[in-house]
Amino acid sequence: MEQLQGEVDFIFRHFPLTTAHPYALAAAMTAEAADRQGKFWDMHRLLFENQSLFGSDAPLLLGERLGLSLEQFEDDYQSDAVAKKIKDDFQSGLQAGVNGTPAFFINGELVQENWTKGALLNGIRERL
Repeated sequence: MEQLQGEVDFIFRHFPLTTAHPYALAAAMTAEAADRQGKFWDMHRLLFENQSLFGSDAPLLLGERLGLSLEQFEDDYQSDAVAKKIKDDFQSGLQAGVNGTPAFFINGELVQENWTKGALLNGIRERL
């Protein structure tokens, strides 16, 4: 959100809703494993752009597409640390009252709306 650079801290937390999205947990694990190589947002974008590919081989295919070290990626994908990060994110969301996505906290206020980018920017500005 370039328009608010320097004004807002953006913190992403995983909240995989596996009953609604069967690959949500795998997607979160894929993004976190990519983050271990500094490619979280690149993988995040690829995951959304390639949802039709998602299946058992998708994480490796996308990791390869990003030029990740696949050996490290596989190790990280299966690691307890990645699983714990996602579980902790999910639990903190539940404790904060999140029950769906997308969910935003703006100055501590939970806001769960499907906003366009422009509406989100305006909503943030209104609450600053």
